[in-house]
Amino acid sequence: MILVMAVISCRDEDLVRFPDIETGVNARLILDPAKSFLDFADLSKASIAFDVYSVNSDLDKVVYSATYVDASDPTKAYPPFEAFNIPASEFVDGKAAGIEKTAVQLAQMIGLPEGIAHFDGGDNITFAAKVYLTDGRTFDASNSAPSITGGGFSSFTTLFTVYVGCASPVAAITGKTYTAKIHLEDSNGQAPFGLVDENTRAGVTITFVGPEPFRYRVSSHDAGWWALPDVTATEGGSADFFDICGNIIMQPKASFNYGDANDAGSGNYDPATGVITMNWYNDSNDIFGFVTYTPE
Repeated sequence: MILVMAVISCRDEDLVRFPDIETGVNARLILDPAKSFLDFADLSKASIAFDVYSVNSDLDKVVYSATYVDASDPTKAYPPFEAFNIPASEFVDGKAAGIEKTAVQLAQMIGLPEGIAHFDGGDNITFAAKVYLTDGRTFDASNSAPSITGGGFSSFTTLFTVYVGCASPVAAITGKTYTAKIHLEDSNGQAPFGLVDENTRAGVTITFVGPEPFRYRVSSHDAGWWALPDVTATEGGSADFFDICGNIIMQPKASFNYGDANDAGSGNYDPATGVITMNWYNDSNDIFGFVTYTPE
């Protein structure tokens, strides 16, 4: 006689099922173009405003802490403060709209004894986001991937900066060509890596691009230095800059795998001569570029 035995196992579906996938964070911020800066000409009525977009169904709140920099005394440390606390209840169909603070409110939060009278052109406030989810997790710039926070279409805006700005003389800056001249140094004042340390390019243009009333684009941020045969065959190309009440502030510019070029301070616009000075440093190499643009 043949005895056939059947073994039937019982399995616990809870033990073998896939674990729940945890969601990441989505909190994209868009500034109101008309309220993307504090208007120095009318600080009593000035404000900043923005919308925040999120697809998170497990959002608890989004908090923006802020740090103030006084352009006339940039080394003075002002303590950070909580500027915005946006609960999930303010998001309607994935959007928290019209989040706003006046210049008067911000001056009070910073703790400026003179209030808005302390503000001057070039002062700025940087806001850092921290997102709280209902399961207790938090996200900010320190634990979020660059693929999420970087680029023009980032899904998580971790940092943004607003300036105390003035109306810029667009007609005086645009509509002409400039001769650009660059001088480059390392942090010891020497030619970087022994490379050529100067270059000149004629026919450089500057256009107004907005949406801020002080944002411009220069056709060559390096006076053609990147294109020199003994440096690289790649042209450095255009870059945006701000004219903040005569202070020229270059906006970060990716330099073709050679690191980003960031503003190095002390840039300026001289309305008497029309000369623009824009200074930057390369954050991956010990290179400082000092560029002057002289009207032709």
